[in-house]
Amino acid sequence: MYRGWNQLWLGGLLLILLWGQGVQGQEQVIQGRVCDALTGEGLGYANLVEDARHGTTADAQGKFTLRPGPGARTLSVTYVGYEPFILTLDGAVLPGSTLEIRLSPSITTLSDVVVSASRRSQRLSDISVSMAVLKPESIDHNLSANLEQSLEKVPGVDIIDGQANIRGGSGWSYGTGSRVLVLVDDLPLLAPDAADAKWNFFPMENIAQVEIIKGASSALYGSAALNGVIHVRTAWPGDTPLTRVSLSSGRWGEPRRKELIWDADRQAYFANLHLTHSRRIGPVDMVFSASAYHDPGYRKDNYHRNARANLKLRLNDPREQAYSLGLLASVMQMELTDFLLWQNADSGAWQQNPGAITPNEGLRITLDPFLTLYRDQARHQFRGRFFRTYNGFPDDPDKDNEANQWMAEYQVDQTLASGTGITAGATAAYSMTSAALFGDHNYTNLAVFAQADQQFRHFSASLGARWEHFRLDDDQESRPVFRAGLNVPLGGFTFLRASFGQGYRFPSIAEKFTFTSVGGVNVFPSPLLGSETGWSAELGFKQGFRFGGVQGYADIAAFWTEYQDMMEFSFGFYDTLTYLPTSEYISLRNMGFQSQNIGNARIRGLEMVLTGEGAIGKVGMQGLIGYTWIDPADRNTDSSYRAGKSEPEGILKYRYRHSVQADVDLSYGAFRAGLAWIWHGPMEVVDQIFVDPVLGQLILPGYAAYRESHQDRAYTLTELRLGYAFSRGVELSGVVRNLFNRENIGRPGDLREPRSFVLRISASY
Repeated sequence: MYRGWNQLWLGGLLLILLWGQGVQGQEQVIQGRVCDALTGEGLGYANLVEDARHGTTADAQGKFTLRPGPGARTLSVTYVGYEPFILTLDGAVLPGSTLEIRLSPSITTLSDVVVSASRRSQRLSDISVSMAVLKPESIDHNLSANLEQSLEKVPGVDIIDGQANIRGGSGWSYGTGSRVLVLVDDLPLLAPDAADAKWNFFPMENIAQVEIIKGASSALYGSAALNGVIHVRTAWPGDTPLTRVSLSSGRWGEPRRKELIWDADRQAYFANLHLTHSRRIGPVDMVFSASAYHDPGYRKDNYHRNARANLKLRLNDPREQAYSLGLLASVMQMELTDFLLWQNADSGAWQQNPGAITPNEGLRITLDPFLTLYRDQARHQFRGRFFRTYNGFPDDPDKDNEANQWMAEYQVDQTLASGTGITAGATAAYSMTSAALFGDHNYTNLAVFAQADQQFRHFSASLGARWEHFRLDDDQESRPVFRAGLNVPLGGFTFLRASFGQGYRFPSIAEKFTFTSVGGVNVFPSPLLGSETGWSAELGFKQGFRFGGVQGYADIAAFWTEYQDMMEFSFGFYDTLTYLPTSEYISLRNMGFQSQNIGNARIRGLEMVLTGEGAIGKVGMQGLIGYTWIDPADRNTDSSYRAGKSEPEGILKYRYRHSVQADVDLSYGAFRAGLAWIWHGPMEVVDQIFVDPVLGQLILPGYAAYRESHQDRAYTLTELRLGYAFSRGVELSGVVRNLFNRENIGRPGDLREPRSFVLRISASY
């Protein structure tokens, strides 16, 4: 198997290198210089690209020699921290002429266009909520196999065992339910049954931008946006066809503690293949992308293999641009095994009990038709979705499950004569599940929403509302939620903002009905589980800056979040007929976890972020660093619940009080280097059962002693990246993750990865 992947990697490398030596046409020469429009200073190593296909790089003084290919029409000149410059070559520039291209400085990070805050296009500086933006180059430079590895570098964002949380809004939910809504191209992509994010299903090879809203956003996005939103926007083609191929291969290194090695002769290689082709064919836009991934895992019996394909089609009105009609489709086949709890804290920390190993053969399909109409200064959007998930367990058919979801949404955007921007719409979704794991159920969600954005003389304001109705089998519930925001420019690039938003989340099918046992850990249904509500408020200050060739912004935000009837998995003893808590009899059979409405919680904190891009002399740079402090207060006074936590005082489980996340890229000519650092303070509170001297040893042997000896040890991960761009779009890059091979642990029983090495060759044409 590994030899086959290495042969694929080498064969792909040879194919890319040969492809990169395409036949050159008749040679013509254009010489020139790229400089600052204000100072006239040469901009060393500026990029010049012909028709988005190939080009050259200026020298240290900004001088360049360009040899246009046959039929070249446009020349794009870019330099970090400056507005791009587009030059038409046809007839305007003669071979042998000398050009002086002057680029104007820009505060590009504050001018970034985002759509998630109000579901319409806005500048980043104008929104009233905290938002982080991940650019495609940041994701690409990480050589990420899935979106999790890029998101964990964003300040205030943490992912624990696949569960996303923003500013401590969630803990560990055993793979069910999410307080962070994940969208792809405006539509939710949470599984219909478990309401969890399928991170391996995202088209990593075709991401245009990722927008992360920090704070309750249910007024615009509904249930599951209680803690925030992660919106993945994929790319459409440009004027010129583009093909990109990348092949990466890597291996897991050895841990510091040699007793963790469970097979000394094992060669743990993993590999990833990405392909994207985009083009315009008359009025039709088309993007095809695909990926294949194989990872045997660093833990025993914890492998992951998948193959995925995505297609985007859009027909544009060739006459008046009055409509566009299209379809987005994705399909993925996968084979994997999950890892829940270790055998013991020593030699078995990367092994799980044989009874907990459950091979899974899964299928994911989405079909998303859409229609956009432009009428009387308004944009009308109709979107549909069919989402199917299937999980088969060949060794344990009683856990087989499948779910289907049908969804439709209408949205209208219009700017009135008064300047008020109106966004309104309606959503309908129906889901049905068939599962031995939690039974057959159906789920209906109906909603209407509206938001108004108004620019006044000295400030801008937004006000939004949503009414939502849920039905799960025979249980029904309706609820309104509201939000309001304010943005005040204080002059120059200084902005003050304030926001308030209500949140709401209805329980998922899996949270309410799952009845299973994994590795001796029971999970019980929760027939009385109800919805959770909350709100979040924020006061923020954003200051743009430019020092020499570097520009960016500093942002500081104070936030306050309250939850009522918060859902959380709690350990206890439950009647095996009614599934209600019991104290009449205690046995291993009725001992386990159940999702419950634990009561009230309050999370307040402070976040400081600094981001910048530009150039220091000849060195280009792009960086992001942030610090987040939270006070996760558990305001539930129930004594039995408090006894179920490792620390009875009022602190929520599975939170990091202090976090620092940083990611910096530097470039010099064709060379690129990057460094990322993730630091989380100790996880102060976990479930008491895991540290219990008797029951803890049965469920998670050695964890209590391990936790005590590592009580004050922070979670620290360092990543080093290097890259070199050859001519004609070929790049070689590498990443060392967990550079110092630090032993980290996330939630109980989850000893994280050792140092790993990744090498990738990519080519764009």
